[in-house]
Amino acid sequence: MKVLSYLPLAVSLFAANANAGDTTVVFGDRYTFTEADFTFTAGQPNPAFPEWGQMTSDEYVAEFPVRGDDGQTLLFDLDADVWGYGYQADQALCPYIVDGVIHYREMAPLGDICIWGRKTVPGKDFKYSASVNISCSDMPVGVDIDNRNERLEDYVAMTNTYRGVRLRVDQQGVYNGQCKTMKIVVRPGLNQKIDQIDMDLFFGSPF
Repeated sequence: MKVLSYLPLAVSLFAANANAGDTTVVFGDRYTFTEADFTFTAGQPNPAFPEWGQMTSDEYVAEFPVRGDDGQTLLFDLDADVWGYGYQADQALCPYIVDGVIHYREMAPLGDICIWGRKTVPGKDFKYSASVNISCSDMPVGVDIDNRNERLEDYVAMTNTYRGVRLRVDQQGVYNGQCKTMKIVVRPGLNQKIDQIDMDLFFGSPF
């Protein structure tokens, strides 16, 4: 993690709250992160149905002290590009015959019975998503989620599973001088893997 400390910036980070032509002057710290700055915790497998993979997602956590909360309005501006590998679950198909022609129907994950014997193929749903959750001294700041999910036309294996999403949190709040420790949590979707995180966070207040 790199920090540019307490620089006055004449920018339009929060132009949505300003009048046309106004310049927002802010004063604070800018942090940059990569995946190496996060503590990684692997998701838990599903003991009842191991073929389903994870029961909880992987988790990347960055926790660090911050300064500057004197009870005033605080600005949080986070941008993150998160790249990784998506997941395509298998799909069980059950054959049935209509007018002498074999057809297949998708089987439900639980409680479905197939008299003629099922076959397993790559599912039509490919999923890649990631989320970010920011808090400060256990007080919520903001969340975001993005995905690059796809619905395939046929039961074929996705060849390009590497995707990227962009996450953004743009918030203002008053924390009564209690915002001392920032916590950023990034999670991919179930059975998905993060390979790269490029994140930029501005934390400060109006000058």
